[in-house]
Amino acid sequence: MSNSMKKFSLALFLVISGFVWVQAQNYIEYHRSILQIEEYVLVDAYAPALVLFDSLFEQYEFVYAIDCFTAAQLATLEAKPTQAFFFLEKGILRGLSWDLIAENGILNPLQSEKEWLKLKAAYPELRMKYENSIDQELCREVQKLYEIDLAKTEELKAASLVWEQIVYPQWRKQVRRNMEVLLAMIKEKGFPGEKIIGLDECLGVDYDMAAMPPKLPVIGRNVLLNSKMAFLMTVHYFSDPHQDFNDLLLEEVKKGNLPPGHYAAINDFQAKYGKQKYGDYEYYNQWHKDDRAKRRSIKKVNKRRAAIGLGSYQHKRLKRKRWLRARAQKKENELVYIRP
Repeated sequence: MSNSMKKFSLALFLVISGFVWVQAQNYIEYHRSILQIEEYVLVDAYAPALVLFDSLFEQYEFVYAIDCFTAAQLATLEAKPTQAFFFLEKGILRGLSWDLIAENGILNPLQSEKEWLKLKAAYPELRMKYENSIDQELCREVQKLYEIDLAKTEELKAASLVWEQIVYPQWRKQVRRNMEVLLAMIKEKGFPGEKIIGLDECLGVDYDMAAMPPKLPVIGRNVLLNSKMAFLMTVHYFSDPHQDFNDLLLEEVKKGNLPPGHYAAINDFQAKYGKQKYGDYEYYNQWHKDDRAKRRSIKKVNKRRAAIGLGSYQHKRLKRKRWLRARAQKKENELVYIRP
């Protein structure tokens, strides 16, 4: 084979390899694998769930922090400490805090392993790598926008019926301003979620406004392991009728920048408050529920959910009941955590 043919063959191989890699990084398929894992976890079938996690970590360059945490829990329950430490190291590189790891009931047996002290010693360096891997400047910009949004939203909530008539137009105006900036960010760098700016706790800011946090960090209560600042600003924007940019957001789901649950919730706001002004928006039953939720409607909802990598509405309800049961029994810290 001539040198020119060799060069051509190499170039073709690289193009094909690159195409396969891009295809493999489609995060809708990623979330479909997570859905299968969740179904295994719901029936306490941890071994096959762990096999699927192994495949995900091999196939995808970026794995969400919550999935690293769940994988470590499953490996611990399956008495595979080496595997558990592998997942925890990956999780720290994605933003898991040491306190969360150390205080989790399921992960507690790992503390008797010799690798525990090694991981603890390596934590500061791993944490630094995580902080260096995210776009901290963009994170600060998003935080500033969110703090403005939060202040205006709290002002609106506290307003009397009369004062609300003045505050509400101000809130709408600020929400639109924030979205103009946020939309420019999305077009330039991608949706500023966990993959790009890290977890909401990335710069040490706790945005859980619901209640005073308990003494111990508990995932799902005062540690949410996601990035919701840009997402919440987007749902505030669609609390009034606006032209959608769903095509752009769907591409961000495929890239892993926007979780499908967030995309679904944004569309629920469009369906509920859009008044069909800019399009015939449909429910995903992720945040708001279709009032026409009859059998035929639920089938259509589930079809929409499946198209973006979400489980059925029934699957969502099952996960919710499981979590509420654990919370009522104050056993959240002893539960294999899966997405709400």
